[in-house]
Amino acid sequence: MTVDYALLRAENEGRYGTDVARYGKAVLTDRYADPAHLLFELLQNAEDALERRANPESRRATFTLGSDALTFTHWGHEFDEADVRGVCGIALSTKSSSGDLTAIGRFGIGFKSVYSVTDRPSIHSGDESFAIDAYVHPVQEPEFYRAPGQTLIRLPLRDDDGVDHFQQLAAGLGGLASRTLLFLRQIQAIHWSAEGGTEVCLERRTTSLDEN
Repeated sequence: MTVDYALLRAENEGRYGTDVARYGKAVLTDRYADPAHLLFELLQNAEDALERRANPESRRATFTLGSDALTFTHWGHEFDEADVRGVCGIALSTKSSSGDLTAIGRFGIGFKSVYSVTDRPSIHSGDESFAIDAYVHPVQEPEFYRAPGQTLIRLPLRDDDGVDHFQQLAAGLGGLASRTLLFLRQIQAIHWSAEGGTEVCLERRTTSLDEN
C-alpha cells in the first residue's frame, strides 16, 4: 500500500462532506440509464492504462460475470496515488489535461457508472488493494488473487428489488462485438465469460491502419 487511505478518507470528508452516501446516487449514478454502459467505461479506463504502460504483459481485457460479482482485469499501468485519488473523487481525472471531465472512461465521473450495479467496488493493482465506500471513501482490502502486473476490479452486484443486474450485464456483454475493438487502439482482445457456461473471445484483426 502506497496511499494512506485513512488520510485520503479524511480529506474527502472535508471536501465532499459526510453525507455523500445519501446524495451520491442521485448525483453520480442516475446519469447512467443503462448499467451495461459501465462495460465501455471499464474498457476505456483499461485503454488509457495500457497507453501509459510500456511493453504490457498482455493487451487483453477480461470480464468475468458471476451471480454475485463482475470482475474485470487488464494489464495496463498499475494504480498510483493519483489514480487512487481520481477514482475516489468527484469530477477528478488523472487521464486528461483538456478539462473534459465527462469524457467516457475518465476517472472520477466515468468510473462512477459502476455504482449502477454495486455499492462497494474494489480495486487491486500494483501496491494498492482497496474498496470504495460511499463513492469517495477508500478502505484497505485484503489482496485479491491476480497475476503479477495485472489490475483487477471487482464489482459485487447489489441486490435491488425487481432488478436483475446479472441479466443486464450478461446482455451488455452479449452486445459486445468485434467492432467494439475498432474504437480501441491499445486493447487487442476482449474475453468475457458468464456463469452458466457462456464464453466469448473477441480479437482484433490486424489491418494496415493498425500497422501505421
